[in-house]
Amino acid sequence: MRKRSSMLRFATAFIGALSLFGSSSSLALADTDRVKVVWQDLHYPPIGFTAGPLTGEGFMQQTRNWFIERLPQFDHEPREIIIARFIEQARHGTILCSTFLVQTEVRKKFLTYSTPLFEMRPVSLIVAKDRMNDVTSATINGHVDLSLIARQNQLSVGIPVGYRFGEEFTQQLADLRAAPLTAQAGELPLLVGMFDAGRLDALLAYEANVIYHQKQGQINRRIASLPIKDTMLQPVSVSCTTSEGGDQLIDAVNQILSTDENRREVAGFYTHWMSQARRANFLNTLSD
Repeated sequence: MRKRSSMLRFATAFIGALSLFGSSSSLALADTDRVKVVWQDLHYPPIGFTAGPLTGEGFMQQTRNWFIERLPQFDHEPREIIIARFIEQARHGTILCSTFLVQTEVRKKFLTYSTPLFEMRPVSLIVAKDRMNDVTSATINGHVDLSLIARQNQLSVGIPVGYRFGEEFTQQLADLRAAPLTAQAGELPLLVGMFDAGRLDALLAYEANVIYHQKQGQINRRIASLPIKDTMLQPVSVSCTTSEGGDQLIDAVNQILSTDENRREVAGFYTHWMSQARRANFLNTLSD
């Protein structure tokens, strides 16, 4: 009798242990079912800072972190990935997401994009105000024609290397590059130094990049930012590798963006790097 009772107790304990093991296994499986998202990080002031006192304060880094806080159903890992490597990995199906990538027809073949967060000003012609008289005759309806700037051959324009220029003004850019006295190329910080020293009259750059250098005390000349003929505002979106997990995250992002309050909060990260003259107008143009 005693032996049977001991066996019964042993069997009960064994079944209980199996149940506990099964429960733990189910939890482990549930954990593995969570979608892990690797988010692109990038050092490209002021879009992203991965070194220095402003680390993590780039406006697209802040946007990414804002979404991470509101998407607890996913596992998130920010990782510094240059654009070329991001594109290569995304093509092979790794679930990667980014707030840094502008839409192109090629990228849309393997990336899914959210609805726009906001529209960012494209590359502009940043001109020293003391040289504005040389730009007036090349400006039509507030937009400067780079081909006319090139033909006039009066402005020395710095063209940064590493910039992605829109296809819509390829010919203008080619004309500007071919002008013997107006086009110079180099890293933007170098060109900024030349501009501030008066060795360049203008820069072909994103206004936000130039304002960053102003805030760092590296540009003391007064500037004007002119939109370029045939360019349009660029929609900024969250992008993810086209996959079940990536599609799930984009659906969740779109749900968050369905309220005007959330869209305005995200846009606020960008407005920090806008000129005061444009900030209020930008916020007013956001859809209600």
